[in-house]
Amino acid sequence: MIFFTNDNSYPNTEICEWSDWRDVSRPLYGPDSGDYETYENIRAHGIEVCTNPLNISCRAVKYPALSFQELGQKVKCDVSTGLVCENRDQVPGPVMPDSVCLNSPCPEICEWSPWIDVSRPLYGPDSGDYETYDNIRAHGIEVCTNPLNISCRAVKYPALSFQELGQKVKCDVSIGLVCENRDQVPGPVMPDSVCLNYEVTILEEYSDLFVLKSVFEHLGKGPALAVAVAAVAAEAGIRPEARPR
Repeated sequence: MIFFTNDNSYPNTEICEWSDWRDVSRPLYGPDSGDYETYENIRAHGIEVCTNPLNISCRAVKYPALSFQELGQKVKCDVSTGLVCENRDQVPGPVMPDSVCLNSPCPEICEWSPWIDVSRPLYGPDSGDYETYDNIRAHGIEVCTNPLNISCRAVKYPALSFQELGQKVKCDVSIGLVCENRDQVPGPVMPDSVCLNYEVTILEEYSDLFVLKSVFEHLGKGPALAVAVAAVAAEAGIRPEARPR
């Protein structure tokens, strides 16, 4: 990500102003990729850059207070061209344990969890089915902090909607599933005021640090490197083990 000073020239007057931080490029894995926050690339993304910037500042978004040296990365931050970081110039370092340029927030991979069922309704108005994130976590199943989506269904009737089941059910991406017996009436499937048993699947995001760890383990590059990736993820506030199994 870069931050540059524009030169807005008027007769006998020079007004200097820093731009917003710019981030238009994302490095992929492999020696032929990298991060290219060049003026040409920024303009190609529809963002105006003055002809002759006066200064430039570059930083890693996740580690804005660290220098390139502290990051262990070779990066060109040039006021004449912008920022260039080539994967081929990198070596595993203290922050990125692979020969890949750092970037702004890591690329995310989205994946649905397996179907989860941790609660069983009992008879009586004070019971129900509670497939909430808090309850799921209480049963030792990891759920990410901000799920992207959720899908809910009756275990025995997966093809039927709540309306077809004749049940009042809350399936909410912010909390999970809640079904209260007190809200039910005898219906076409359940001839009593009791919730059916439900299950949920959750759409979650996983950073490329999780993917790196999995790749290292799969390729047999050693547990030490996998542990290093996990440590970096923890430092960045990412939980690599949070992927549901």
